Amino acid sequence: MNTAPFPSPRGPYAVCARESRLAQVLRFGRDRARGRCEGNIAEPLGVARTTLRSALAEHVARVRTESDAYWESPEGQALLRRLVTILHVVLTLCNPCGVEQVCQVLRLSGLDRWVAASYGVHQRYNTQLVAAVKEYAKEQTQTLGTSMPLRRITIALDEVFFGHLPWLVALEAASGWLLVETQEKKRDEATWTAAMAHSLAGLNVEVVQGVGDEGAALGACIEISLGAHRSTDLFHGQYEMTRACSAALRAKQTQAEKDVEKAEAALRKATVEKPLVRPLPAYVYDPAEGFYQARSEAIGRVVEAQARRTQLREAVKNISTAYHPFDLATGAARDAEEVERDLRQAHASAQQLAQAAGLAFTVQEKLAKAERLVARMAATVTFFHQTATRWVLDAVASLELQTLVLHVLVPYFYLQKVAHRLSCKDARTTVLATIARLESTLLDPTGSWASLAASDRERLQQVALTCADLFVRTSSPVEGRNGRLSLHHHAYKTLRPDKLAALTAVHNFLIQRHDGTTAAERFFGQKPPDLLAHLVSALPLPGRPAASRSRPHRKDLKMAA
Repeated sequence: MNTAPFPSPRGPYAVCARESRLAQVLRFGRDRARGRCEGNIAEPLGVARTTLRSALAEHVARVRTESDAYWESPEGQALLRRLVTILHVVLTLCNPCGVEQVCQVLRLSGLDRWVAASYGVHQRYNTQLVAAVKEYAKEQTQTLGTSMPLRRITIALDEVFFGHLPWLVALEAASGWLLVETQEKKRDEATWTAAMAHSLAGLNVEVVQGVGDEGAALGACIEISLGAHRSTDLFHGQYEMTRACSAALRAKQTQAEKDVEKAEAALRKATVEKPLVRPLPAYVYDPAEGFYQARSEAIGRVVEAQARRTQLREAVKNISTAYHPFDLATGAARDAEEVERDLRQAHASAQQLAQAAGLAFTVQEKLAKAERLVARMAATVTFFHQTATRWVLDAVASLELQTLVLHVLVPYFYLQKVAHRLSCKDARTTVLATIARLESTLLDPTGSWASLAASDRERLQQVALTCADLFVRTSSPVEGRNGRLSLHHHAYKTLRPDKLAALTAVHNFLIQRHDGTTAAERFFGQKPPDLLAHLVSALPLPGRPAASRSRPHRKDLKMAA
């Protein structure tokens, strides 16, 4: 008899692959209906004829409706196994739900008539699922890592706390491949270095850049241990500026709004509650005039406070607008000096705003702290242009094509990345117009691009895409992953190492972007075997629901009167 490694709730001796047994029973029934001897049918199947006869009788008894006939067929059993696998993967690995929710879906959908919906059965199934996902990820990473071409990558790193221990998370910025996702006792340089060395072992990659916060351990790991360029996170510069001024400006606006309310109350009291018996002569001072003036001054302070908060938002926005290696309106390259000048202008406007608003000296100190990041941001722009130029010169021999790739193709792909992330409609329209101009330059029939062969164009596009992916402004992808981990940790109160490895594997091998590619496919440059199909074929279908057992009724004991 064919068996499957699924522990039945009724003991290990009842372990059996339902689809295989069903196929044997149906074959036995068809052959017996044709007049063949039961012994001759059972002998090649390796099952006693009495067992097959009993199983066939049970199958006939279960098939009472058309739905029963379908779900008790090999096709229905295969679909049922796929549905159970999908429920476990989507609910417990893609989302922070538990096994109880899987059982609830089976009961509410009516599928518990053909598959067990008890917690114990699916808890064991989920344990097998997690182990299978972990083993699949380990095997595929080793297989694909040995055959992948050399990749120069940028990593985004971050630390997050769930409970009292830190979690280290790092991913490759362009593909979203999770390199590190682990809980450690420390978050120093040695711990980060060991985690990165373990994750990069067996991968044909070269880390050229790291993006993260201003933590000393992260910086030392990137610059010393990995020997890569350290890029600052755009968010931290904007956050420091917002944190320095936002609360103080909001407090001034709130105080001005309260002054308006007080002035209006005083004016109401003077003009409505105590009206004048008769109009005053023109040369006599009206007491209400002072209240009108006080209200006007308070309203002016509210308007001024609102304008200053708007100026702060514009200064924060200008930091984001300035931190680009290419001009969004023309596509021309912007050097480090130009970027640094625009960044310092944004910080200078925030400093002037703080002084004009009369904010505390500590606010100006925080703004000065935020401005210290400008030099590193300018250095990142220099690193990008120098590295991209070197890569293009190494890959392209013709001077004309080198110029085309650096000044047209690279900004074309970079601006495409920027366009779909812009929330402002006007800015997105400007960038799309720039992309259209660059595209028209590329598609010019008289240009050098049109004369290239299709294979050469594909190769140059890959070089330009690699260069465009080199400029990473923020570590937001890893922040999003932290949020997802937080949901899982909140649901389970903890994450076991095997469950965490399965979550990482699902992110790398199952979750797809809008283009239908997984992180593994983008990272390794080739498509791995489908994870869901592997799980469906590797895991057997849980057993049928057990027969309902009658429970004794509780006796109603009444006290004698």
